[in-house]
Formats: sequence, C-alpha cells, structure tokens
Amino acid sequence: MIAIKNTERKTDKTLVISAHYDTTSNTRGVIDNGSGVATVLEIANILESYSLPFQIKFIFFGSEEYYLTGSKYYLSKLNDKERENMIGCINIDMIGDAELENVILGTKDGTENGLTLRLLNAHKENSILKTWQSIGTSDDVSFDRWNIPSILVSDRQVNPKWIRKEAPISAIDTKRLEEIVNVLCSMIISIDINKEFKNYKGQINEDGISPLYKNEDIMNNCVPGYKLVNSEEILLENELGSQLCYLFENNKKENYKIIQQYENPFIEQFRKSSKDYLLIKEGNRYRLVIANNGDHYITQIIGTMNQIRYLSKLWDIKI
Repeated sequence: MIAIKNTERKTDKTLVISAHYDTTSNTRGVIDNGSGVATVLEIANILESYSLPFQIKFIFFGSEEYYLTGSKYYLSKLNDKERENMIGCINIDMIGDAELENVILGTKDGTENGLTLRLLNAHKENSILKTWQSIGTSDDVSFDRWNIPSILVSDRQVNPKWIRKEAPISAIDTKRLEEIVNVLCSMIISIDINKEFKNYKGQINEDGISPLYKNEDIMNNCVPGYKLVNSEEILLENELGSQLCYLFENNKKENYKIIQQYENPFIEQFRKSSKDYLLIKEGNRYRLVIANNGDHYITQIIGTMNQIRYLSKLWDIKI
C-alpha cells in the first residue's frame, strides 16, 4: 500500500516513511505494529499541507514478520535510478509504549548515518530521540541492504509482556505518540537535501558509544603512559554509517589510534583468509585489523609495533 506526496520542485528525490501492517499470531498488533501504522498515517495527515523540496512515499509493508518479504520485494522491483534518488527510509515499528520513555533513531550499528544527521540537524534540541543500535529485524534493514540510509524509529526497548500477550489499546500512551509525531514532522519539513555531511566529525563520550562497539578493555587498558584524548564519529563516504575513532596520546604527543567500523572493506580480505587479523606496514607505523563478532565489524589499531603488540593482547593475538 503506497501513497505519494508529490513536490512542486523539479526533483526525483524521495523520502520513504514506512510501517508494516502485519503482526504475529499471538498478539492483536497494538504495539507491533498498529502503533507504527497510526504514526505514519498521522505524519501523512500533518505533512499534507506543507510544500517540501522532495517527494514522500508513505508505504505500508506486508509480510514484515516473514523475513521482511514485503519490503524486500518492493525494493527489488525498483530500478537503479529510483533507488539512487532515495534520500532514505524512516521506518516506524513498535512505538508509544506507555511504560517507556526514550525513543531511538536506530541505525544498523548505532552510529550516525546521512539520514540521522539530516533529521538531527533539522531539530537539534530534542531529548526524546537518540541515535542507537536498531534491533535489526524490521523493514529499514531491507533499505540498508540496497545502500539506502535508513533508520528505525522505535521504543528503545520493547516491553516483552506487550509482545507475548494481547496488549490492550491502553498499552499506547497517545500523548507520547503525539509528541513523537510532532518531533518527526518538525524534522522532516526542515530537511535540507542539499546540505553536505561528508566532512562530518562528531565528538562522542562513553555514553554515546553504540552497544555494538562498547569495549571497556579498549578504554581501560591503554598503552602505559598514554590516555584517551579524543573520541569522535566520522561519517563514511557512502553515508550509511560512521567510523568510531579514538586517539590516545602521551605527554610527548606520541599517539596511536583505534578505529571501529561496521562492514569495513577489510571484511572481504578476511573472507579470503583463514586468519582473524591482518597486520599491514604503513611507513614507520603499522595497522592491525581485527575481525570481531563474526566479521560484522572491524577494529583497527594504528601505531608503532610496540603499541600494537601491547594492545593485541586484548584480543588474544600474539604479534
């Protein structure tokens, strides 16, 4: 089911706002995903009167509960140009739980991508939305697999009892849902599709590190004499996510870096190799590339051989 809000501008740029309307057999679908369908309908109702510099497709997918079949099929039928013209997908799934407070802009690895930056740049001061790692099982995943920036708007955690049982309508906090709708609409109408984020570097603290990358050993086991002096997210060229970069220095300004990234290009080299690490010489320094978590993401250490030898012990690697 697709509804299109056209633009008066001469452009093929398109933003998708989606929700799935099927549910599992053991629920009424109040939370999963009547809440998402209602949210998309209300967003469409509000945005109807706004003139935007891009078109919007409001899409309700079926068969999300069956391996994301609906969204996979839809994207497979588009041509390359149609997919390239997509600004991104805002997918809304399980939202407005009366017992919860936070709302996430979920990305595949919890870092900023081009779409989250466009939304947050348009509405910077907002306490209810936070970029975090998505659950990875909703229709936004299908868009990401086609290299289209996507987010999952959802409660940060889903109350299990509403999913296991037939949740009543009272499971939804309508005032909270209204607040979420208003914030999303404010973001969407303020999106600047021409703004460049290619040089984006955002400072992060320990609370802002995605759970996928949380590694206390990295923070607590610095090379002796070194300390963490800077941590930042750096947007990838394809805008599908960011690298996490940590800079450690000593009092002589000598340094080493640790970089973490989801689906790094080095993964292809690991798939061709039986090793779980690569050591690469770069001038008078070295780069140690380590496969983590079933090759879903990569950790890189850039420094001297002595620094790398010390840090490699954290992964039980002997250099």
